[in-house]
Amino acid sequence: MENPNAALTLEERFALLEKQLADQTAESAAKDAVIEAQDLALKAANAQGASALTVFTHEKKAYQVLAGQFSLEGKIITHEQLKADAELAQLVVEKYPDLVQLLEEK
Repeated sequence: MENPNAALTLEERFALLEKQLADQTAESAAKDAVIEAQDLALKAANAQGASALTVFTHEKKAYQVLAGQFSLEGKIITHEQLKADAELAQLVVEKYPDLVQLLEEK
């Protein structure tokens, strides 16, 4: 079987290898990001356990919601909204810290 790279110059082979390395590095970084997100979700789920209080993550930290239901700026906020909306989570953590408790890492 003939090597398809045999007709390439050294510079072309080097460029091809650099591109392959860059592609693999980008793919690895994307996989690492997915793993990190899943790890944060798992930590939140483990912290929540059988508790009725919701746990969400913000900036790689886990917070437990202390209020069963609350309203902000005239709107009722559900725990599902808080878990799904990063901007809402940031608002609560920064401006209404009494509604949440930072969970220490185990």
